[in-house]
Amino acid sequence: MAIVTASFDARIQTQWPGALCTLFSDSLDPNATDTLTTYCVYSWSCVHPRHSSHVRRNVVGMSTKCQHLWLETALRRQVIDRCNDGTKATQDENRGDVLIHAGDLTNQGSYSELSKTVKWLEGADFEAKIVVAGNHDITLDEGFYTQHGFAFHNQAPQSPSQCLELLKSSPSITYLHHESATIRLRSPEGPRTQFTVFGSPYSPRRGLWAFSYDAAVSPEDSEPTTLWDHVPPHTDVVVTHTPPKGCCDETDGMQTSGCEALRRALWRVRPRLAVCGHIHAGRGSQRVTWGREESFSTTRATSWEDPGAGSNKVSLVDLTGRKDSLLEEGQTCVVNAAIMKSSFPHVGGKQFHKPVVVDINLPVVSF
Repeated sequence: MAIVTASFDARIQTQWPGALCTLFSDSLDPNATDTLTTYCVYSWSCVHPRHSSHVRRNVVGMSTKCQHLWLETALRRQVIDRCNDGTKATQDENRGDVLIHAGDLTNQGSYSELSKTVKWLEGADFEAKIVVAGNHDITLDEGFYTQHGFAFHNQAPQSPSQCLELLKSSPSITYLHHESATIRLRSPEGPRTQFTVFGSPYSPRRGLWAFSYDAAVSPEDSEPTTLWDHVPPHTDVVVTHTPPKGCCDETDGMQTSGCEALRRALWRVRPRLAVCGHIHAGRGSQRVTWGREESFSTTRATSWEDPGAGSNKVSLVDLTGRKDSLLEEGQTCVVNAAIMKSSFPHVGGKQFHKPVVVDINLPVVSF
């Protein structure tokens, strides 16, 4: 399965030929209990990928405790073209299983920006598309826009209801506003699996931006916000605009800027995958082993060495045990998939990361 997560705003036109769905899945052992699920996760602040070409091999066969399921081997070519400079985005072959967008769909939330992004998302050939907003998507936070919208769009006020309707009325987009959904992949050509996902647009307050909340600066501060208590137990994938505290959240100044309350929620829920963006310099991945005592501790956090750095290789995070160790029960892989490498004002020019590809196992189910 391919899950693409993207977080961007439209301030910057990327020059990086990145893929929304970079799938390199080899055949699995037919005796395995899980199906290979490939998540292409990347959260990009301020960019769209222009294009990419990649090959994907589907799962050959696997079994569950209650059934034996064989899937046809499939070879797919994926070409994704996208631009955000107001020109028409072209698509050759835009295919995958699941696309996740982790926020900042726009620069400043205009209807024009959002409609272009939604049109592109709807045209992307993915079985499921999961979207959350980010702090730059100001019109999707109606309360914020009612109070502060004039500071952004005083010459051309936008309609939050019309902007929100673009996402809610889409037949192919699952828009999550601090809520959960169960994603079922039923395509005979796909992995035929299901997973639960919680998605939220919120991030700690920094400046005048949407979906903000007051967060504790450190674990020693006053009791963290209860916002993340809403993440249900047994969630497989958590998609948030903000990173958790201490995980893929370091700024250029080497300060951790994620949310402590979100970190505690991940300790409680222990999802297999937590995808975020927002902090450009935090791009990367950590495999977190949680402590068992009631102190929200971690016993180990293993950082990821990007195999795609300085090469033509894919930036792959393998959790299946094929190229790296298997993701253990109770562990969480945290991925900050920001594709924007530089930050405003982009001294020396804009720089970009490759998208991050994550291979992970999920169980085959019968529909």
